[in-house]
Amino acid sequence: MIKIRTAQLAAVPSHIRKNLKQIEKEAALARAEGAHILVLPEMCLTGYLIGDLWDQNAFLKECERANEKVAALSKGLTIVWGSLAVDWDLINDDGRPRKYNAAFAASNGHFIYPEGSPLPFTVKTLLPDYRCFDDRRYFTSLESLALEEGKRPEDILAPFVLPAGKEELRCGIVLCEDSWDENYRISPMSILAEKGISLFLNLSASPFTMGKDGKRHRMFSESLSRLSIPMLYVNRRGLENNGKDCYTYDGMTAAYDKDGQLIAEANPFTDERSTFYFNQENLTLAPETEMEPTDENLLLPAFRYGTSEFLKAIGASKVVIGVSGGIDSAVNAALYRSILPAENILLVNTPTRYNSELTKGLAAELAKNLGCQLLTVPIGDFIDETADALEGLPLPDDTVHLTGFMKENMQARDRSSRILAALSAAFGGIFTCNANKTETTVGYGTLYGDLAGAF
Repeated sequence: MIKIRTAQLAAVPSHIRKNLKQIEKEAALARAEGAHILVLPEMCLTGYLIGDLWDQNAFLKECERANEKVAALSKGLTIVWGSLAVDWDLINDDGRPRKYNAAFAASNGHFIYPEGSPLPFTVKTLLPDYRCFDDRRYFTSLESLALEEGKRPEDILAPFVLPAGKEELRCGIVLCEDSWDENYRISPMSILAEKGISLFLNLSASPFTMGKDGKRHRMFSESLSRLSIPMLYVNRRGLENNGKDCYTYDGMTAAYDKDGQLIAEANPFTDERSTFYFNQENLTLAPETEMEPTDENLLLPAFRYGTSEFLKAIGASKVVIGVSGGIDSAVNAALYRSILPAENILLVNTPTRYNSELTKGLAAELAKNLGCQLLTVPIGDFIDETADALEGLPLPDDTVHLTGFMKENMQARDRSSRILAALSAAFGGIFTCNANKTETTVGYGTLYGDLAGAF
């Protein structure tokens, strides 16, 4: 019986040394537990959505050294991990050094080569280029590598034979998209299945999206039942900010039997470690402890986890929120209150003469319900003074006349860029905005007003 341990690491984007420390800890725990194999996620040393860092040679070399250090950790243990591989003798399409999104394996301090391969790693075959992914810009795929060498992907994609105590495990290691193959012309899993493997290991860095886990179960179940081979899926956790969007990774390590049935799933957004036992004779995979499939409604946990990770990443623990008495600011305040203690949240109502007693009362009621302090800062005088100073000033063909709509936008900007920004500095935190991307796409958001704020 082969004992396999998994860890859904929260890779810190671009921080190789921190991630290596995590792997050192996981290797020590796996060895202490008597595991034969430790399986870690895709790009667990570097993070994934790190943009132009992929083009920094010093970063690439640091990653290479870290891969060697992970291999050195494999004394008495087999470690499988996803990371960057570099071939300095070849170039990518952009003329920079050749980079691969790759999977490595090592045992007793040495890299394990896939069968018949001159490379001590396997290369990701299918490179996504949708939503947040831009893999083709930075990496070379196994399919492109095969074409370059005058071969087929079938000629290069090969199983690993992993030492596992007194046994050897012949497995197919695939990286994330390589199992999401229904819209591609080749299937890496089908290629590996024909080469006599007994288990798939899928190393993933797959961001959370609504309903993704359901689609994964459907796709993996269909593929695995057709191939009659079980699978361990190991996904990372954490948050990555590519400058435009923040993406959460849910983990949700999962096991599927050879009939494609989901038999175990780790809790999302947690540092859960899972142990499985694999019997090669009958291809049965079983969790050490019962793991119930998770609730499908993961939207709120994703919001909480992503927001918490964002605050942690920027070193913030206090938040100022403008509350109008409306639903948007109420939802935002409730979200942050579910993450932070009441004393770390400052709610601010900024009324003008146009605000009703009802909305001001609702803002006060919200603060009371959440147990947070509320400041009321009337801003009508500010707006009027600014408007009076501008009204009637000469323009090339006219004079300045501020409409009611323009004054509303002035209010939004005064609230955010003056009041909330100043109070957040005094409070020792950040301020957030109550706008959202749906509003932004239709132009319903005030630049430097509703759209201001850290997150």
